[in-house]
Amino acid sequence: MTLKTDYTTNLTDPVTGALPKAFNEGSAFVTTNLALLSSSLTTAAAAGQTTFTVFITTSYLPEALKLNGNLLKSYLDGIYAGLTAQGIYRTYEVTLSLDTSTVGTNKIKFNFTFTL
Repeated sequence: MTLKTDYTTNLTDPVTGALPKAFNEGSAFVTTNLALLSSSLTTAAAAGQTTFTVFITTSYLPEALKLNGNLLKSYLDGIYAGLTAQGIYRTYEVTLSLDTSTVGTNKIKFNFTFTL
């Protein structure tokens, strides 16, 4: 092995790599928070809102996510994949970002926009 191989394996290996793990954690985040997301969407629909924001706290590697690098991108991509499985589509209906405005807490910011 070389130093480059060590780095690449630890970053991208499908089983042990940091980026695939972050993607899987993001996808699981949607499943874990399905009831909260459903409730938020139902409440917004009942109020006639087509554009609204939902914040959900995440505890996944908080300091690493704040670096705003590939780990965050993989985590958010996993969330997008989880939302797509629920029929909510990236860019057209939802955009995601990491909200770090509260000290010690990271939240995923779901910006929903639906057209009728």
